[in-house]
Amino acid sequence: MSSMEFSGVGEKALELQAIAEWGVLVEQMCKIGYYGTPDLHPTTVYVLRMLGGWNVACQWMRRQTLASQCACLDALNAQNRLRRSRN
Repeated sequence: MSSMEFSGVGEKALELQAIAEWGVLVEQMCKIGYYGTPDLHPTTVYVLRMLGGWNVACQWMRRQTLASQCACLDALNAQNRLRRSRN
């Protein structure tokens, strides 16, 4: 991605976007599982390929369900606080 694509976007907003994408990733893992085809943002798809692919990511959930759940809940809370602060 070009730096122009993120012009005017703060680091915190980018961090929250990444956190939100993690939430979508976890949701897709729970919804469609190991054998399905996830519906993810292109950046998330790219990162997953770099980390070993969808099947590898699904194995993370099996090993780290509690930690992943806590991280996801923290991210969702942060995203909700961000949205609330904008209203």
